[in-house]
Amino acid sequence: MWQASYRYLKEDGSYAQVYDQCTFVFNDQGNAIRAFGVIQDVTKQNEREHQLNLMEKVVESANDPILVTEAEAKDSLGPRIIFVNDAFLKQTGYSREEILGKSPRILQGPKSNRKELNRLKIAMKKLATLPNQNHKL
Repeated sequence: MWQASYRYLKEDGSYAQVYDQCTFVFNDQGNAIRAFGVIQDVTKQNEREHQLNLMEKVVESANDPILVTEAEAKDSLGPRIIFVNDAFLKQTGYSREEILGKSPRILQGPKSNRKELNRLKIAMKKLATLPNQNHKL
């Protein structure tokens, strides 16, 4: 099998990033007598991967704490925390092992502002009912 990734000049003059793969059929003497191959345009996939890597770097290097939870709660405790950045760990004093998998309720205490918690709860419920799109609180 042969495989390669390279830029491909398209008929319209633009370039595509492609993944090329070819398999050979050999005769009894070991000579290639047939080849089957496919070329796949991976331009959009590579661009999306680049965007995701960039976003990951932005989130990780942010000075503001960032916490990400599951989209939907699996039980009455609410959604589980699936990601926190270093700024979150620094500000809260938690380690990743202590916080990942827990409910964000772990951050509530006796001095938590009940009015703000209720406002956040309403906003999150509203987001859950919207079609899949970029949400802002």
